[in-house]
Amino acid sequence: MVQNDSHSPRQSPDAAPQSLAAASEHTEAFRDGNELQEAGRFAEAIARYERAISLKSDYMEAYRNRGNALRELGRLAEAVASYDQAIALRPNIASYTNRGNVLRELKRTEEALQSYDRAVALNPRFAEIHSNRGSALQELGRFDEAVASYRRALSLKPDYAEAYANLGVALAALKRFDEALAAFDQAIELRGGYAEAIWNRGLTRLLMGQYACGWRDYEARKQKRDPVGGRTYPKPLWLGDAALSGKTILVHWEQGFGDTIQFSRYVKLLADTGAKVLFAPQRPLKRLMETLDSRVQIVAIEEPLPAFDFHCPLMSLPLAFGTEPPTIPRAQSYLGADRAKVSAWRGVLGDKHKPLVGVAWSGSPRHRNDRSIELRRFAALFDDGCQFVGLQKDVSDQDRPWLQAAKMVHLGDVLDDFTDTAALCSLMDLVICVDTALAHLAGALGVPVWVLLSHVPDWRWMLDRNDTPWYPSMTLVRQPQRGDWDGALRHVKWALASRFGR
Repeated sequence: MVQNDSHSPRQSPDAAPQSLAAASEHTEAFRDGNELQEAGRFAEAIARYERAISLKSDYMEAYRNRGNALRELGRLAEAVASYDQAIALRPNIASYTNRGNVLRELKRTEEALQSYDRAVALNPRFAEIHSNRGSALQELGRFDEAVASYRRALSLKPDYAEAYANLGVALAALKRFDEALAAFDQAIELRGGYAEAIWNRGLTRLLMGQYACGWRDYEARKQKRDPVGGRTYPKPLWLGDAALSGKTILVHWEQGFGDTIQFSRYVKLLADTGAKVLFAPQRPLKRLMETLDSRVQIVAIEEPLPAFDFHCPLMSLPLAFGTEPPTIPRAQSYLGADRAKVSAWRGVLGDKHKPLVGVAWSGSPRHRNDRSIELRRFAALFDDGCQFVGLQKDVSDQDRPWLQAAKMVHLGDVLDDFTDTAALCSLMDLVICVDTALAHLAGALGVPVWVLLSHVPDWRWMLDRNDTPWYPSMTLVRQPQRGDWDGALRHVKWALASRFGR
């Protein structure tokens, strides 16, 4: 029964002032949190948001902004929970959108897409949500839908440079390269010096074999939000514009192990100019790179460096030398294996009764485009006609149970460094692998190697060819359709039987 107001207890005279004071305090705490977050003091901001929430339990904005601060500190699961609390209080576009962004960082992309869809339902005319939604679709490999989402964003906001840049990436993944280049050009026109768009245009041009303009665009990697190859030194950057004879130049690594192995060939060209060359590879590659050229001094970037006159990031050397596909330095081999280690690994393998085929089925999980094949699928190659040798250094938890069942000798777990891998690789009659550092190592050693490539591969493998000017001993095996590793593996199995007469 509803009580009549006349029978309600009387308020004490100071109740209203206390209520106003509490309202003022939670608002002040919220504003403090915003100011602290703006100043980059995220932990303090979180404390103030939590104070606001303690005074006003249904303070949606405080939950949402706390989520933003938690994200900045990398506390992603807590950020999602804070956005969920904000949404439970009052569904809103910002919480759904920010929640989607964090879920993508957590690789929970399907959930992220659902979050963006809910934001779109609240306001279908908010261009940024459509662009974020396109990014989630792209990460899920749904490129046609991603293109449609980016185009929707652009219909709402025609000057949206980020959407044009993202559209270009999605179009390139669909092999619609001319449209991709046009999208990148539009992004760059809208935002001069847009490094991400210039860099992605460069990757597309390199993939298409347009090296002269591709290398120039590739330099934009140093200006990206997450820059690559951006080390600076108090010495001039050399890009082919100064004579090196009698000078000392430092070449320093960038990006992955495979990149260093591939582009280390250029260090020999520098030595040919009469320069003294200091080469700083990643520490795990240091001993391997000592086989590169006796004229080159291998140094460690983490230690005090000898004096030098110029420096150059390793992957700027193709630009400096004006590399075109026909002028790629193309030695049959340019790295070597340690003889003592070769002998030791020959003893481990024992007497040879069958062709030796080294295999690696997985790339780095940290790479933005994972190129791995599950071992249970890759093992379709294994039969009794060859002795398969596992050269895979890092084995995932999902692949580990398949190791014992696979018909191979797995030695990846006992490889110490790249000199061990090089020695073992040099004993193989053939190496079969995905696009990973082992592919470059085998190619640099001159070992026959078949590399399994995704339908739209990394830029260095170009398009529609089964060879590569980078490695004379390499054969490229491409997915016949997007995601069709089984089709590529069937081709490899047929080629194995043909090569070894099985």
